[in-house]
Amino acid sequence: MKPYLRMPPSPVDVNFRMAYVGTVSLTDQYGEGLVTRRYAATPSEGADDVLHGMMADVRNAVRRNPQLRVGVVQDGAREMWNLVRSALKQAAVPHWLEAIDRYHLNERLGKVLRIIEPNPDARTPQLRSWHDELDTDDSTIDRVEALINSGIQRCRRKDDLAVLQENATFISNNKDRIATSHCERQAFRSGVALPRGPVDT
Repeated sequence: MKPYLRMPPSPVDVNFRMAYVGTVSLTDQYGEGLVTRRYAATPSEGADDVLHGMMADVRNAVRRNPQLRVGVVQDGAREMWNLVRSALKQAAVPHWLEAIDRYHLNERLGKVLRIIEPNPDARTPQLRSWHDELDTDDSTIDRVEALINSGIQRCRRKDDLAVLQENATFISNNKDRIATSHCERQAFRSGVALPRGPVDT
């Protein structure tokens, strides 16, 4: 009789689908939330109900106070920007400002620093410094982009090069939404903010 041998299970592909979540916040002149409403839907339900609820809140707020400024905060997913922009137009919102979610941006910058900053002890202070500078100086992202491009020129590892190139493209495509100090001053104080982020399911 042959001994029983345990065999490793066959590999399984795990595919994540993104749930839809959205938040509408009315803020005061200091950027503090006065009213916050949250919406969510499963991937199978789709984004329509979330967008419908959010836009109803925005229409009501702007109808009550036409001077309110509207700002949208998201990650860099193009399809979500297209959905929200279309919904705002259908809601008859004439103007809004856009910003990249700082959490997602910091996550990307952290990956970049692990490649271009050889000293691990210097990475957290540098990330914190960028975070603070982005709040006050719109040109900060230009300096970050230059550092990444310099790192691309020096990079010799294929995997690291792919990370740097991906994030250089992300910054290039979203630079106007990353320079948020001006956006925050104009829209996220005494206005309506629509932050949104995906959830892995």
